[in-house]
Amino acid sequence: MSIPPEPQTESQRESQIQPLSEPQGEPPTQPASGSRGEPAAFTHHVEVHFYEVDQVGVVFNAWYLAWCDDARLAYLASRGYGLEQARAADALPLVRHADIEWLASLSAGDRADIVVRPVRVGTTSFTLRHDIHRASDGMLCAVLTITYVAAGLAERTKRELPLSLRSALDEDRVPA
Repeated sequence: MSIPPEPQTESQRESQIQPLSEPQGEPPTQPASGSRGEPAAFTHHVEVHFYEVDQVGVVFNAWYLAWCDDARLAYLASRGYGLEQARAADALPLVRHADIEWLASLSAGDRADIVVRPVRVGTTSFTLRHDIHRASDGMLCAVLTITYVAAGLAERTKRELPLSLRSALDEDRVPA
């Protein structure tokens, strides 16, 4: 069962609000404009369904990971590394480590915007930061930092990331 976060002061809530860089009403998945010389961010939109909510009335924690998996797939596809390319390269990104920080609640009927940014790119793995915002007010609700390792399908052993993927991730990378 998810436990709602401690109540926050107004100044704590304001310090966590990070307005999204794209206007409302955009297509379901798209790159957003970068600012201050940073690479453009990728945003994936999610509708919170009733079945994703627990007895307390907030999104059950496992759904955050599922949403981020969908956001990762959409982000990588937008960079030319969809499932077909991953299978062809025999280097599928699998979760190695996930870190979740909950900051505010989401409930059924809310819309969430997941901003995906690479923060580390290695030879066989990479780390994505997923900032999940409540669309109605821009409130930052959760931050998930997930490390993926490239694995071959047959042997299930780690592989080097294809150069095209490493280049795309490096191009979008922001400091952690």
